[in-house]
Amino acid sequence: MKKIVIISSLLLLTSFYSHAQKETWNWTFGSKSGLTFKPDKLRSHAGIGLDQTPNATLHDLPGAFLTQMSNLEGVFSISDKEGDLLFYSNGINIWKADGTKMMDKTGLQTLVLGGHDSSSQSGIVVPYPGSNNRYICVGLGEKKMNIMNYVIVQANSPTDVSVISDVETFSNAVGLLGESMTAVKHANGQDWWIVAVGKPTTSSGFAYLNAWLVTASGVEHSAPKKSTNTVFFVTANTANGYLKFTFDGKYFVYPTYDQKYFIFGEFDNATGDFFNIRNIPGQMYGAEFSPDQKYLYLTATSNSSSFPNGLYIYDFEELKNDVSTSHFKYISIPRPGALQLDPFGRIWAGYSVNRDMVLIDNPDHPESLRIYRLENFLLQNSNFGLPSFSASWFYMPIKGSTGFCVKESQTYTFKVSKGAAALELSHTEWDFGDGSAAITDKTFGEQTQSHTYNKPGTYTITVRAFLQSDGSEAYHDVLKVTVYPCVIPVNPNVHLYH
Repeated sequence: MKKIVIISSLLLLTSFYSHAQKETWNWTFGSKSGLTFKPDKLRSHAGIGLDQTPNATLHDLPGAFLTQMSNLEGVFSISDKEGDLLFYSNGINIWKADGTKMMDKTGLQTLVLGGHDSSSQSGIVVPYPGSNNRYICVGLGEKKMNIMNYVIVQANSPTDVSVISDVETFSNAVGLLGESMTAVKHANGQDWWIVAVGKPTTSSGFAYLNAWLVTASGVEHSAPKKSTNTVFFVTANTANGYLKFTFDGKYFVYPTYDQKYFIFGEFDNATGDFFNIRNIPGQMYGAEFSPDQKYLYLTATSNSSSFPNGLYIYDFEELKNDVSTSHFKYISIPRPGALQLDPFGRIWAGYSVNRDMVLIDNPDHPESLRIYRLENFLLQNSNFGLPSFSASWFYMPIKGSTGFCVKESQTYTFKVSKGAAALELSHTEWDFGDGSAAITDKTFGEQTQSHTYNKPGTYTITVRAFLQSDGSEAYHDVLKVTVYPCVIPVNPNVHLYH
């Protein structure tokens, strides 16, 4: 019999929201602009369709608020496990949620991290491995300033946040540090890598990728994994774009911007090695991967004759397999800025020149893309930057068929993280909605479960992950499935299911 598959966009949206890590629920960026994804702040807004997308009223959009921070480009922010803003930064100073600047650990002077207003990724925050309330905050200078510092912040609550370390400097990098950096989770699910581009020490030459390990013992800030086998040509004193990793930490992309090409390649997140590096023409700035990691989204902001302003979409599977090096979709957008995935699995772009934003509603499906311009969506301008988050903050939902016949075995997978705050998990529990359940002690990586439904109907599959420390629930995800009879009864007195 032919299977019937019904997919509801509302259910997909609900699924993304249920598994979203709340630490990313508040964004601060631009000219004192802020967006919050807290459920009680969500709103509706008119969407002006781009690229033949019909106009629509969009729902479940983040609410707008004002901050005390202004920055032209890269910034970062962090919320607690309840989704309440803890602190935010432009890579130079750090502000508490109430808008007051944080002082150094002596409490005598305003903290200065060393970032820059025009550094594309001026900073990032990384959870301290093994801690529930400590964070490593990094600031990065622009171009070839070769300044990259960090402090440790303890955040017991939104009203109890303080710097608890001196400012430390990342050292022994290959090349001069500036413009582009990020963080990605280690293969062990607990530690982190902080990655930054090292530019040539002369006016032009080869650049490198450096990766410093972060463990429960601290930041190995003077001992980077020097990836001298991954080199690419750049001019030292130029602007660059956003360095981004795929969710699983296996691939990366780096738009060099002024060099008019972007590079991509593979990363061994167990050893810190980069390899199989390739480059593609394109004067790109913003970068983001679709939630399913199959597509690469890039923005061009310079409006050159070869690469006009707009959004460029690549089939990342084709790039990896050397099938094609050309973008398969281009959408004209005046002066777009950075790109960032949100807790719903949507991608946002700042408009850089006003209070508008661009929303890509279904980035997993560029062939039928829903993309909108949201006029006057912010309370202030977005400028070029959006918050830098590690890709590891966003993890994959339950995957599997949502419509099938009764008594057919189905396989479901769930990508388990040890939590955005690097917390240890004790176990996960699967509930298939029909009275059947499964428990696994596998605490990270991909889990697979097979299940057969004996009666038709609608069921909710729920996966819950629990903390090792106190047994409380760390996060969960749900997926609704519909089981069809797929048979035609010939005798009403015959009971087909029992």
